[in-house]
Amino acid sequence: MEAISLNYVVYTFDELPDDAKESALEKLCDSNVDYEWWEYTVDDAKEIGIKISEFDIDHGTIKGEYYDDAVDVKKAIMKSHGKTCDTYQTVLEYDLRKNDVEDDLLYSLLQDYLSMLRKEYEYLTSEQAIIETIEANDYTFDINGNIA
Repeated sequence: MEAISLNYVVYTFDELPDDAKESALEKLCDSNVDYEWWEYTVDDAKEIGIKISEFDIDHGTIKGEYYDDAVDVKKAIMKSHGKTCDTYQTVLEYDLRKNDVEDDLLYSLLQDYLSMLRKEYEYLTSEQAIIETIEANDYTFDINGNIA
């Protein structure tokens, strides 16, 4: 049996030529979303009293229901979400003493969460976020942009 040792040069992302950088970014385009990236946002909704049962950011749909009543959800948002948060601004628009506004509030809050999920996904799949992941994990590449 003969043992052969091979040596090859590896590059950091910054050392790659531009076309190899593009190739590396393309190959890693879903690296930040190949896990349950939405978990924090769904857990946040749960903490304020809303269960998100499904969502599809591509089609712009989201489904959910109250864990608690609308008044408790409003109180939780006012307590834990900042005044600049979309959900905080949304609950200010609803007077829960009026009849039949709970469903409208739920719909609006779910739309806020869909927007949060969409923004998070867009960030995680952005070139900036992928480069941050590459650098944080010290990825190295061959001259063609393949992970070494």
